[in-house]
Amino acid sequence: AVEHVFTGRVRCASLMDGEQNVQTVFLTENGLFLYDEAEGGVPLREGKTGITACVCKSRLFCVAKPFTLLYSAPLNGSNFASSIDDGGEICLPSDWGEIVALATMKDSVYVFYERGIARVETAGSAREFSVTKIGYGGGRIFGDSVGVCAVGGEKAFFLTTDGLYSFDGARAKKICRNLQLSPLEVGQVCNHAEKDGKYFVCFTDKKGDKRGVIVDAESGLGYRAFAAKGLSESRGKVLCSAAGYIYEAVSDGVLPSGAEALFSVEKTDFGTEGVKTLHSVRITGAGEAEVSVSNGVRKKSRRISLDGGEQTVRVGLRGTHFTLALRLKNSAVIRKVCVDTEMLAGSGLSNGGSVLALGRRREG
Repeated sequence: AVEHVFTGRVRCASLMDGEQNVQTVFLTENGLFLYDEAEGGVPLREGKTGITACVCKSRLFCVAKPFTLLYSAPLNGSNFASSIDDGGEICLPSDWGEIVALATMKDSVYVFYERGIARVETAGSAREFSVTKIGYGGGRIFGDSVGVCAVGGEKAFFLTTDGLYSFDGARAKKICRNLQLSPLEVGQVCNHAEKDGKYFVCFTDKKGDKRGVIVDAESGLGYRAFAAKGLSESRGKVLCSAAGYIYEAVSDGVLPSGAEALFSVEKTDFGTEGVKTLHSVRITGAGEAEVSVSNGVRKKSRRISLDGGEQTVRVGLRGTHFTLALRLKNSAVIRKVCVDTEMLAGSGLSNGGSVLALGRRREG
């Protein structure tokens, strides 16, 4: 076996070579490495590089920080040697900050800076490449959050210091304003994935809590979700990690014999800061499930049957954060989970969730 140890963060990109073999390139903060079954990680380019990359028109594009875009020869992710029509580099200086992400969309490469976006037209040979700057005007972009969905016309989605944005290749638009997101501005590490027309992003908020959001690419509507660790996308699969294992997230999966399906949200405040009462959990689906809710001091559990399609579990616990777990029995299916909370703020009753209003709230 050949072993190659990388230090720091690593990402990989894959593309086909001229013989229809898949080439895998590892991008690290200290250089690029081509995976070879016999030799392990073969250095392609030493020195300071970024860990963002994309494949467009059979070329591999990546970044040599802060403002250099590298591109390989067609069908050869290991050849970055400068030539008129094959590999080379483009210098893209800007007062928008450093390049933080690359994305392929609408047959072009989009370069995301900290505070701006540029489009690189890659049609034809390398000598015909052109660059166009695109107006933006939003908050600082977190590069690790940039992802592209193909449903409803190709769109990019990304998280910034002032919330979520969608980008159609010409204009960026702020979305999900109702969620009132407040990402940590310094030291933020995001994870994202795209699947079945949905954009998933996990991040840390200013209080240090892990947050998850799912956006429907076609409508641009989003809602809060559990924060999965190590969320990523690889060859069409959404992956995450838990308890030291890698899992694939699927919409209609079949569990191995004897395995148990568990949905768990750890220490969530349901999007609202402060002390609140969790009155009930309403579950829609089919089959049987065991529901448990804890406020960190007390825990309540109940086994329910969803033969009627919906069940409401009375909780009556007060706290700032709650852990909610659903253990599914006998091939049960959960379609929707809503909570009914009531918060006592200093100025009176208030609530969070998808839409702010006085009094109680129900959140899906």
